[in-house]
Amino acid sequence: MVRVVFGLFFVVVALAQPILAQTNHNPEAQNAEQPQGIKPDTKPERPAASAHETEHGTEDRSKHEERCEYRGPAWFSGFYCFFALHDKFWVAFGTLVLAVGTGVLGFATVFLWRATRDLVSDAKTAGAEQLKVSMKSAEAAQDSAKAAMKAAETAERALFLDQRPWLHWTMPKVIEAKKAGRHITAQLDVVFENTGKTPAPNALFNVKLYTAGRSQPVVNVGWDHLKKLSEGYRTNQFSITTILPGEKRTLKTVGMIEINELLAADGDGSFQLYLAFHAGYRIFDGGSIAEVASLYQLQAVMPNVLVKEDPSGDTLVEVAFTMDIFEKNKVIPVIPMELPVSRRIT
Repeated sequence: MVRVVFGLFFVVVALAQPILAQTNHNPEAQNAEQPQGIKPDTKPERPAASAHETEHGTEDRSKHEERCEYRGPAWFSGFYCFFALHDKFWVAFGTLVLAVGTGVLGFATVFLWRATRDLVSDAKTAGAEQLKVSMKSAEAAQDSAKAAMKAAETAERALFLDQRPWLHWTMPKVIEAKKAGRHITAQLDVVFENTGKTPAPNALFNVKLYTAGRSQPVVNVGWDHLKKLSEGYRTNQFSITTILPGEKRTLKTVGMIEINELLAADGDGSFQLYLAFHAGYRIFDGGSIAEVASLYQLQAVMPNVLVKEDPSGDTLVEVAFTMDIFEKNKVIPVIPMELPVSRRIT
């Protein structure tokens, strides 16, 4: 850009030199600049001018002859008269300079516009890249926060599991089952041990004797009874039993089932007995409830053997309870056998 300005300036000066050379309104100065060879003591001979030439010469001199009238200081008169006698040139020169300056400003404006456009484009690109980097950083920070939160939750859960009470139970090897009125009952003495580090307050356990028809899944029926036992513990907590860490305590309860339910289970009068076991207790925070539960099948120590004839001719042997057994025996010893995949500890 600077080179363009200097080039235009030199062009203007070069164009102005012929104009300065031709613009001289002083005839005397022109005559002085063009001396003629004149012999000494001789007068120059002039051709006789006609009247017409004399008249035109007078008019031309009156048109081109200009005088500078300046009444200021003498030292400034030369400078003043030079500019006063060449005013048209300076007007043209100034116009040319203005045109050149306007052109330069135009070029500068275009240059600045392009530079601004490039800066804006670069700024947009940089802003988009910075936004992507910021989003990635935010996502990384969010992932780190989630990981830290998960680690904190895991540590809290580990501390909770390490400090909370844990109840384990030991079922008796033999349970006494008997008929009592219109019910079959079974009394249980279960030993609970707290293997945790904090006490287990409000410890309470209940059982439910049940049977299932031949087409009913035994485990599904048992889980329905466990659900009812769990709801009963949550709504009716009358136990004031607290089992301390490392303590073993025996708790007693009685399970029962109506005889009508047993008779309706199978048409031939034989049935199987099952036991739904549930225990609940509080954790040290006061709001959480822990539960242990399982399902058992009760097998008589000396069961009655039923022999049935199959229509195909085969003989079926089935071990089952009948009401005759409970009628003939006041107490029947039974063994609780835990059903597979039925234990639950929370």
